[in-house]
Amino acid sequence: VGNFSSVASFRVRGQPVDASGSGVAFVNGSAANLRNGAKVNIEGSQVVNGVLIATRVSFE
Repeated sequence: VGNFSSVASFRVRGQPVDASGSGVAFVNGSAANLRNGAKVNIEGSQVVNGVLIATRVSFE
């Protein structure tokens, strides 16, 4: 995770991500664990205005 400003605005490998949706599944952690330097895998099926809308965030 880089450029973290909120759960709705951070980057993973340069890709802007929004994980603030109500249905996002967090695995091995929670939204509170998102921060710069956190190791995560992001899953999502939709990109809106260049931002990946996450459906699943897995902490390594």
